[in-house]
Amino acid sequence: MKARLLVAAALLVAAPAVAAPAVAVPTAATPDEKVIAQQVIRAHYRAWLPLHPIQATELGLHDAGLDGKLPDLSVAGQKRIEAELAQAFAALEKLSHTEAAGCDAMCRADILTVEGHIKAEHSDPLAPWARDGGNAIDVTASALFPLIKRNFAPLARRAELALARLEAVPKLLDDALGALRAEQRVTKISISIALEGLSGTVDFIERDVPAAFVSLDAAQRARLGASAHRAADALRSYGKVLLRELLPTAKEAFAIGEDSFRMMFSVATMSDEPLPQLLARGEAELARLQVAFRKIAHEIDPLHEPRFVKDALGRDHASAGTLLADVRATLGALRKFVVDKQITTVTSEVLPIVEETPPFLRATTQASMDTPGPYEPHATEAYYHVTLPDPKWPAARIEDYLAGAFNRALVDVVSIHEAFPGHYVQLLASQQLESEARRMQHNSANVEGWAHYCEQMMLDEGWGKGAPKTRLAQLSDALLRAARFVVAIKMHTAGMTLEAAKRFFVEEGYQSNEVALLEAKRGTGDPMFLIYTWGKLEILKLREELKQKWGSAYTLRRFHDAFLAQGPIPLPLVRRALLAR
Repeated sequence: MKARLLVAAALLVAAPAVAAPAVAVPTAATPDEKVIAQQVIRAHYRAWLPLHPIQATELGLHDAGLDGKLPDLSVAGQKRIEAELAQAFAALEKLSHTEAAGCDAMCRADILTVEGHIKAEHSDPLAPWARDGGNAIDVTASALFPLIKRNFAPLARRAELALARLEAVPKLLDDALGALRAEQRVTKISISIALEGLSGTVDFIERDVPAAFVSLDAAQRARLGASAHRAADALRSYGKVLLRELLPTAKEAFAIGEDSFRMMFSVATMSDEPLPQLLARGEAELARLQVAFRKIAHEIDPLHEPRFVKDALGRDHASAGTLLADVRATLGALRKFVVDKQITTVTSEVLPIVEETPPFLRATTQASMDTPGPYEPHATEAYYHVTLPDPKWPAARIEDYLAGAFNRALVDVVSIHEAFPGHYVQLLASQQLESEARRMQHNSANVEGWAHYCEQMMLDEGWGKGAPKTRLAQLSDALLRAARFVVAIKMHTAGMTLEAAKRFFVEEGYQSNEVALLEAKRGTGDPMFLIYTWGKLEILKLREELKQKWGSAYTLRRFHDAFLAQGPIPLPLVRRALLAR
């Protein structure tokens, strides 16, 4: 349900030539004029990439020579990033205001997309390097995970890259602590979440990473094991500093404030929708979904209240031991439905690999999709991660989690979102893009809006054969996202507490206690988790407008293929291209 957020990436290798998506071109541009824009964008990426080496790995840019590097989380490292971003933005802004540039619609949308990513990173009010006690822990795990999961090089070579990153972990953690101490902005809740997931990350580094290279010779295994042990010890020490030194004086307040929220929303969506109007829109969608939910619940069981019906639905779930098998069983049928019903073009016959969520991602996500990067066109491994309940939990807590997050009807909805035709299909489509900016950027309102839109759309097209229980599950998931919409605004602009947010998810979003707690915690550090519902609403609006524009030539597949062909760029730019405005 939460896709990994990749804000920007980079390019040091040439993209393979593929067919460019069709867009409206209101003005002509000479090849030389387009080259100017491409050169400016590429120059930014060349400078940006060494400062963000993990993104290079995730995007499949393995020829960049950065797969063994870690980012600099020190104050000085952040200043270097800010300087590069400021220089790149100045160059792009000059280009966008120069008549001689003469970019066509696609070229100008690329410039605006890259400008947006620069603004988002340069002015990020979350400032994870300064505010988030768990940022360095997440960076450590994210640096090692693609090296053991992606078969982009021989195992021995990937072991050397993993060794290089492991050896750099102690310094990375020391630099991160130095920045947190200097800034004095770290929040208590971020430390709490970090400590909750620390043991899982330590186990991942100390056990799972060496285990991935068990087939190598004894000398290589010994070096890797020793380095992993040192990195794990550094993580343990980091956790002790968080607990003993930083937690007692950390900031209670996690809210970014109204001004920062408005700015962050504007950058994330390219929309200047006023905050009161935005909140009203979220509350209206939540109310609409509640009415629809109560109606379907009454159809299922007219004798009981909707919450009782939902709870009864939740009791029909797989055990923790068989949940992954249940999820796997849905994927082939979903892919066939998408193809047979001509929902959209699917560019691969390979199904995602269903696995348990890695320990370092467990604290704030129930499910996620990890696909090959846009510069790995020959890679086939995509991982659909499912968060199982902690076996150490009491039986009642395990039951509450499975009932709320993975009952049998809801598994279908989650798999639509994550795989077919959600994240997996969209990120496969990104490998077909020619534009460097569109392959590199990942606008979350587009990506999460698309996946959430697909949940409703697939049922509207007949998935589940109209079964009320499946529709109730879809509405339950939509209620969760709509509750996020309201909670995000109220947590960060109106003083809503963590406990109040949890109650809201339970009482207004109809979620279980465990799901509500997870979502409330996520909201403290993710003010933009409202973009799921916002993006869905924008896509539905665009679809209706294109129905009118295309008339009898409209088909659902035409709309979906045209949408995906634009790439994961901000939705107003997709809208402008498809409506030729």
